[in-house]
Amino acid sequence: MHDYSEGLVSLDTETLAHVHNGIILSVGFCFHPWAKPNLDNMKKNSINFKLDVADQIKNYGFVTRQSVVDWWKEQDKEAKKILLPSSDDIKLADLPKAIDDWFLSIGVKWRKCDTFDRKAYDINFVTGK
Repeated sequence: MHDYSEGLVSLDTETLAHVHNGIILSVGFCFHPWAKPNLDNMKKNSINFKLDVADQIKNYGFVTRQSVVDWWKEQDKEAKKILLPSSDDIKLADLPKAIDDWFLSIGVKWRKCDTFDRKAYDINFVTGK
């Protein structure tokens, strides 16, 4: 923990490809305040942004990878709901403001937090890099 840190922000993404221009289905954030690290605080300080897939294909040329699409096909019905378009989906260009607005709504300056990316941790742990 750093003296300047308000807490830990963990994030997770769901995608349709594991490449830099892969379609992003969702981005989730959870703020863990250092002062009160418990499950109730984590639940109330969490959000998931579901992104507009068509927008990413049309405006950015984002892609899928068949192996990831095949993995999604194997998931249960509840997990597959993320694949369906929704009126709540946000455009990729609107994501930074949505993130800022959410952190402001919970009273956190997220740029003053330590960040934990689960996938980066997994990759580092598995590969040792």
